[in-house]
Amino acid sequence: MKTLDETRTDLAEYERVFLADGQPRYLFRGQKQQHGTITSTFARLPKDDAVLTDQAHTVYRRGHQIGQGLRGYRIRPLEGAALLQHYGWPTPLIDVTGVVEVAIFFALYSATVGHEAVVYVIDRQELPGDIVVVDHDFLTHEVSDGALRHRWLRQDGFAIAPGDWQVPDRTSPFDLLSSRCARAITPHPFLVRRDDVPAIRDLLDQSEDPIPMHLQNLLRLYCVHQFGDELHPYLKGIVDEIPDQPRAGGA
Repeated sequence: MKTLDETRTDLAEYERVFLADGQPRYLFRGQKQQHGTITSTFARLPKDDAVLTDQAHTVYRRGHQIGQGLRGYRIRPLEGAALLQHYGWPTPLIDVTGVVEVAIFFALYSATVGHEAVVYVIDRQELPGDIVVVDHDFLTHEVSDGALRHRWLRQDGFAIAPGDWQVPDRTSPFDLLSSRCARAITPHPFLVRRDDVPAIRDLLDQSEDPIPMHLQNLLRLYCVHQFGDELHPYLKGIVDEIPDQPRAGGA
């Protein structure tokens, strides 16, 4: 089993490789252990809880409209979905990052010494044609308003979604490790040692990030108007406290 230092060396070849539009060709996802699947939060909603599913889908469909209240301008539906995904609302999207060290941070987050962690490399050119990738730069602040201070930009966050992401109740089960994506995904496991530390710190700190509080207020207003006292307890927990750590175990 390779060490983290050896894995960093292996991953270096994927950095600073760009597509024609300037976007990174390779994206990364770090996890504290390997699983047989990497599924979206939609796929993990209890299938026998129709109220939870219906309410989660209802808000998801309005993500871009809710997100307009953050910056005062229109955002695309896929950007609204990505906004909800990164700050804890169930979606069919999966978080990834454009920076190796960010993925390593999440691979080491809550990892167990002596166990195996992993960084997955995703080659965007090998993803099936119906898979879409969304960037986060639509949320960039003005320089006078803190510029890059919000957490998503510090994490260089991207999200990957199935082609039918727009219709949540018909969205195909999306597994990033499925056979149809196999050509695009390469795992790089390593053995976690006691002295392993990420080179990038404070990726979960959102004390200087204004977006979670604003989004929380917007979600609360929408949910109170739409569902009143009938809001599902699971979703109420998201509205009452935007999570300060990743729900999906990595990015």
